[in-house]
Amino acid sequence: MSEPHDSSAAIHGRPPARVDAPCELHLDWGGLGGFLLRSNCDLTASIGREAGGLLRPLPHAAPAMILTLACQPEVGVLPPDYCRFEHAIDPDRPEATFRLFGLHSEDELVLTAITAAALLIRCRLMNLRGEALHLHAAVVHKAGRTLLLAGESGAGKSTLTALLCNHGWRYLSDEDALLAGGIAHPLPRLLRMDAASADWLGLRSACTPFCGFFGERGWRWNGASAGYYADPAHVDAIVLLQRGDFPVVERSDPTPEEAAFRLLPLVQRERLGLAEEGEERARAAALRYNRQIPPALNRLLERVPVARLRYRLGGAPELLAQRFEELML
Repeated sequence: MSEPHDSSAAIHGRPPARVDAPCELHLDWGGLGGFLLRSNCDLTASIGREAGGLLRPLPHAAPAMILTLACQPEVGVLPPDYCRFEHAIDPDRPEATFRLFGLHSEDELVLTAITAAALLIRCRLMNLRGEALHLHAAVVHKAGRTLLLAGESGAGKSTLTALLCNHGWRYLSDEDALLAGGIAHPLPRLLRMDAASADWLGLRSACTPFCGFFGERGWRWNGASAGYYADPAHVDAIVLLQRGDFPVVERSDPTPEEAAFRLLPLVQRERLGLAEEGEERARAAALRYNRQIPPALNRLLERVPVARLRYRLGGAPELLAQRFEELML
């Protein structure tokens, strides 16, 4: 199978059809009372593929969270990687509107919806629990145990998640770990990986090319939705991933200080600019969220043990999966 073609058509793909009446989809993202996605583009097929069993019939009751995704054309000739968006969030509802300008592919719109969903779930957790942590981490589940796989970009979170899903694991997320009180809330998406990872896992034939923002390219495993875990789950352990050219897979236990030092940069923070008219509540909510991060992280580390896993991607995938289970289950 060839690499994704490097052209403006491949970067953008075919944009979704515009619709006269808003497209409305109900999802169980977050497991917090329902999530309504409205769009002026027909995202039924692409969101249905992405959400899998988390796409539900429209309920009669009001949803807990609402996202409006609006695609608006720009005038004039634009570069193929043009990208501009605006957003407004009501943290108390919570409700958000994202406006995307220019030509956008289905992948870009889907990834925008998932990014916005993470923000709204975070707001919902703050309103319900008074705390929230949004970590750059995967969350996997097997045999009654839920593990948080934390690491920077390139640590192999998505590839390791795909490997584990091929060996009986399920996952709540491969990118956005949303937690409150030691409980992880599900926001699974289809697994995306580079060509080398797809080949190593033997998944290339089950993948299709995707092109995200700023020309990000790779392969999307459409069958990954069979591995979604849709319920909130207590985190039993945190695994700090350290990927490198290590001769063996090995586990060690960092000190609490080292664990906090490694995890804190992986926590998503709100960017705070000057408050514009009508945005005072959103800025106050962002400040409240940022200020509670250190104590919320400390409470998490008091409840949940942390391990470090040094490993490399290579050799037989089943041997890495077996060794992971020996060390972590």
